[in-house]
Amino acid sequence: MPQTDRAPKIAILMATYNGGSFLSTQIESVLAQRRVDIRLVIADDGSTDGTAEYVKTLAERDPRVTLITAGSGGSAPKNFMRLALHADLRDAEAVGFVDQDDIWLADKLDQQWQLLQQHEAVSSDVLAMFPDRDPVPLVKSQPQRRFDFLFESAGPGCTFLLRRDAFDRIADAVRAHPSLPDIAAHDWLFYAAARVLGISWHISDVPTMMYRQHSENVTGANMGVAPRAK
Repeated sequence: MPQTDRAPKIAILMATYNGGSFLSTQIESVLAQRRVDIRLVIADDGSTDGTAEYVKTLAERDPRVTLITAGSGGSAPKNFMRLALHADLRDAEAVGFVDQDDIWLADKLDQQWQLLQQHEAVSSDVLAMFPDRDPVPLVKSQPQRRFDFLFESAGPGCTFLLRRDAFDRIADAVRAHPSLPDIAAHDWLFYAAARVLGISWHISDVPTMMYRQHSENVTGANMGVAPRAK
């Protein structure tokens, strides 16, 4: 993928459900990404706390934001899969996922776009953010092994960024197997499919985001016995 001076066009997919007080901070951190031409595509899953109305107003005000209201997911992974398989990505050169409750570092996408010059997909370490203590590094950049994708994803899906052609190959493979969109972890599925398809994946040891930990995390930090067992 050749380097150019223009800002790359990147589509980011966000699944929302009752985003509460964290959502606006996260969206601000996504739209403030440096040196990229960003498009944020959001699918709301029937929020009852004003999340959908907030996003609708934002989309009317900011052309970079698109809200999908038709249909429903039923869970965060299924809502992400709805986006991955059906969102209008237009002329995006790379595609990524974002959760509704974290904070992206300002150079996340620019940093990852540079890595996509040598790799087809990237993810990264993160900083786990707690309400009552200092951030803790979460290391996901251990050396990849032949069958590691059978046991764990390449870090949180919110750190993923894939070249458009790699993203499309995975989406096409998932569409060809109707049971796959019902899987319990969209990010794990995308990583596993990428590895099976021979897509080159790099896990960076440079954290790209603050990974917020709170009582309503769908997955959260893999710290301790219970999360590892889950």
